[in-house]
Amino acid sequence: MYQILVELIENHRIERFVWKIISKPYPKIVLKHSGIGTSSLEFMSAADDANRILSWEGDWINIDEAGLLDNLDDTIVRLGTRLRGTVHGRARLGRLSLTTNPHVNPQLYYRFDLGEDNPDEYLSMKVSTRSNKNITDDQLKALINRIPERERDRWLDGDRPEAEGREFPASLVDPCEDEGLDEIMSVGIDKGSPGFIQEIAPKAGIVTWQLPYEEGRRYITAMDPGQGNAPYRNAPVIMVWDVTDFPASEMRLRGFWWGFGDGSYQPCISQFRHWHEYYRVSFGAFESTGSQVGFQEYFRLEEDMLVYGMSFAGNAKYDALVALKLLMSKQLIRWPKDIKALRQQMLSYKLPDKKITQDIVSCMSLAAAFARRFYYSPYEEDTKSEVFLDGEPARHDRAFVERFERVATR
Repeated sequence: MYQILVELIENHRIERFVWKIISKPYPKIVLKHSGIGTSSLEFMSAADDANRILSWEGDWINIDEAGLLDNLDDTIVRLGTRLRGTVHGRARLGRLSLTTNPHVNPQLYYRFDLGEDNPDEYLSMKVSTRSNKNITDDQLKALINRIPERERDRWLDGDRPEAEGREFPASLVDPCEDEGLDEIMSVGIDKGSPGFIQEIAPKAGIVTWQLPYEEGRRYITAMDPGQGNAPYRNAPVIMVWDVTDFPASEMRLRGFWWGFGDGSYQPCISQFRHWHEYYRVSFGAFESTGSQVGFQEYFRLEEDMLVYGMSFAGNAKYDALVALKLLMSKQLIRWPKDIKALRQQMLSYKLPDKKITQDIVSCMSLAAAFARRFYYSPYEEDTKSEVFLDGEPARHDRAFVERFERVATR
């Protein structure tokens, strides 16, 4: 942007107000006028969540290509503190704006939707490339010819994109979304029937989704522990799956919790224990990689529940992802369509996954790997990968395996 402005300024009538142009330590264009004094346009990097410019203050910050920032919300919080105070006896303008191409970024579109939800405080605009007066008809025609037809609404007109689905394409996700589960929840809530719970949080959408316990059904739980808050990274996720007829029929989501740890594991543990008791769960699993390995002792000794730690170290994560993909390809796993975050994370998921929000995908792959570990399914012949329980077999491990041996379903 800096270089473009420098080129536009040359021989333009605004050039007489340009006092100096600086390239180091960071680009800056300084404007000067006897009536209004000195102003500057400064060009800095938003890398590291904008931590490097916390000492700066100004009137207006624009984040260019904001949709490419993985931690957009954190960056906005940090930059927002730079727009405060007074200068020369007047209050700072305090304006923060974002410009971007339509990249896949839920945090970006949460901000965009504020323009519709709260137009008195926010302004959102979608501008078509066709409105750009600097583009000739021939250039526009060339652009249209280069862009696949299915992508033109996005890249030319700014329509909101769906994630690419690099690991979990829409063709894999769509058949597993069960609107029948949505209908069951809707009817239960409308009637005020006990056990039907659906809670929604700002930015995150549905964070709690619970169907009531049914006598005679078999349930398993899966937990990806966390201390963060939905919809951000490291938020705890817990799922309850009905596996009564699995693998002859699909396993179905019965409970979903995307929590708020506020820096503690306790909310996650409390919710996990509650559902373990409420659903009379047969067995449970939690992701025990790294610092979470200590949960193994907590659940087995203190809670006296049949809960197993499953490490995603080494190749185990990839094995679990393969297990989930195989279940999905055979439509042996189903979940409600109304939980939009589930679809968003699956379509946005990519490897490596260190810098993306992926806790829901992690919990789902954990559940798939756990179900595959102890239930023979029709896809067993497709892969020899295994996801092993942590540590040496304890008495619960041995009893569990002996009691529920894999049985081929024909």
